[in-house]
This record gives sequence, C-alpha cells and structure tokens, in this order.
Amino acid sequence: MKIAIINLTGGGMSGGYIKYLSNVIPRMAVHPNVEAILCASPKSLNVHDWFKPLSNVESVNCKPFRFMRQGSDQELKQHLEEFSPDVIYSPTERSFQFNKVPIVKMVQNMEPRWN
Repeated sequence: MKIAIINLTGGGMSGGYIKYLSNVIPRMAVHPNVEAILCASPKSLNVHDWFKPLSNVESVNCKPFRFMRQGSDQELKQHLEEFSPDVIYSPTERSFQFNKVPIVKMVQNMEPRWN
C-alpha cells in the first residue's frame, strides 16, 4: 500500500501535532503492508528532520494552507500523480480531494484518554 500524508497547515504545527507525526510516520513505514509513504507539508516545517531517514518515506513540499486561496496546489497534485497513492491521510480538517483516491481524516485527537 502507498500512503500519502498531506499536512495542509498554514505553515506551522502545534507540539502535539509534531509529536504525533514524528511517532506515527516511522511506525507506518515499518508495517509490512506499507510499500511507501509520501509526506507533503509546507517547507517551513522540515518534516524530514523529525525522524531518522527511512528508505520508503519521501518528504515533499506543498504550499501552506490559505483560506481564501483561489485554485489548488498544482505542485502537490503533481507529486500525488507521480506517487499514485492507494490512500491519502490528512491529520487536519482541511477539505481535499484527489482523483478518486480515498481520504482518511483525523477528526479528533486519536490519543487515548485516561480518566
């Protein structure tokens, strides 16, 4: 399976978001069913520096999210065309579509809560 992770943020991330991605990407990458991961995020985030290099994880840049932006990020769509993901994972609530690839969104913090 090829997974694209798209981080459509305004150019920043909370500490919790960074911790989440820096833990989840390496765990996904070593799963036997995961062939490759494409991680797209604004250049300012330097996601590739958050964990040691993994042979099946590629980081690419995308434009920061802008509420009033007209049109879509053509460079991101080109990266997705070349990668040809089986599924796209979006940890943010931003609306995104790409061809007919299924999109998985994180709608609430997935960290377990202990009462």
